[in-house]
Amino acid sequence: MTAAFGRAPAGVFLPPSPLDAAAVHSLHQQAFPFRQAGLNIGDRQSTGVSMTTPDRHIRLGYRTQKQLLARIHHLQVTTSVPSAFGPIADCTLELRIRGTHRTRHWWNPSGPGKSEADEVATKLTGPALTELIHAVDLTSCTVSWTAHTGCWHVCVEPYAGHHLRLLLPPMTYTNTLTRTEAAVITAALHEITTAVAD
Repeated sequence: MTAAFGRAPAGVFLPPSPLDAAAVHSLHQQAFPFRQAGLNIGDRQSTGVSMTTPDRHIRLGYRTQKQLLARIHHLQVTTSVPSAFGPIADCTLELRIRGTHRTRHWWNPSGPGKSEADEVATKLTGPALTELIHAVDLTSCTVSWTAHTGCWHVCVEPYAGHHLRLLLPPMTYTNTLTRTEAAVITAALHEITTAVAD
């Protein structure tokens, strides 16, 4: 995939990039609905917020999209889980959704290990994923395997979780998730990581 100028593809988790003070503040605000949903908030850093459930570590971060007169920081909710089983080579499964009422969805594999990824995709069909598809507007949802570390990485990028900074005219705007949306995302992350770790 060829990215447009200044833009990383949605669903691709990137190393944290420096954020201005307003973006850092808005990123920390993004943790509030997750706290309402029952997660414990850990470290709040300038590049991300760590959260925990009884059996998972979850991280909030921003993917930055640079435009000529604006910066858009898209919220990414990520978690990782080690597994003794996985494709021989790296691969990524990207959730595709179609239909007026989001009635059709499937996982689209890519990468060197995509031939083995189809078997994994058959496990990713639980009720929490279905709820995620219907309750949350998604920019992307990806499940990636890194062979040399033996870890699955799950990244959910909701549409309603971004910080916009316009340079001209100068203004900022932050959109956050609801408590319900945060709870649905958390449940989907748990279901997906449990499925791929087995």
